[in-house]
Amino acid sequence: MLTSFCNESPKFIHEAQRFIHKAQRFIHEAQRFIHEAQRFIHEAQRLIHEAQRLIHEAQRLIHEAQRLIHEAHTISL
Repeated sequence: MLTSFCNESPKFIHEAQRFIHKAQRFIHEAQRFIHEAQRFIHEAQRLIHEAQRLIHEAQRLIHEAQRLIHEAHTISL
């Protein structure tokens, strides 16, 4: 039994090394996907911030237009 195991040992070690190598490649690929996702999240956050800024500016312009309309009505009376 021990002789059989010793004869199979190099094959087992080789298979284990191949498995480790595949697992390392998988980890590396997963890390690459995580990095890419973080880039997309960062860009999305930047776009959200810009959209919020534009909404705020639009609200300010609406408020200013309403003020001017009110002022025009007041003057025309």
